[in-house]
Amino acid sequence: MKLSQHFSQSEFEKSQYATRHGIDNTMGGDALSSAKDLCGAILEPLRVKIQTPIIISSGFRCSKLNAAIGGASHSQHVYGMAADIEAIGLTNFELANMIKNMGLPYDQLIFEGRWVHVSHAVYNRGEVLTADFSGNGVVYRTGLHES
Repeated sequence: MKLSQHFSQSEFEKSQYATRHGIDNTMGGDALSSAKDLCGAILEPLRVKIQTPIIISSGFRCSKLNAAIGGASHSQHVYGMAADIEAIGLTNFELANMIKNMGLPYDQLIFEGRWVHVSHAVYNRGEVLTADFSGNGVVYRTGLHES
């Protein structure tokens, strides 16, 4: 099923971990609606602006998958509200800056180094963070920081 012109339901559900471990990661109901909203509000306008494919490395994660990979129990991925993305031809820092500078209605925009996390909610906070994985665990700093 198409969620928007350039994004499909299967892209949001794809998970190598789920496939290897026999976890059904099919979206339904509210999660499907939220993923469509995320595509319409953020991913599709971004794709049109940058004119290059956007790769979703992690979209929807059912609760079983989210727990299995150690995701936060309150992760927006579980609700279809978030995607971890990359874009062909852009560094992830450039991609994060593009999203920020376009004024898109994101809830969270997190530069995580190897990917960019972006989410969309009913009430968007416009929170911009950089994840630092250099110590034990992850520490989030306000704003976008390349190093």
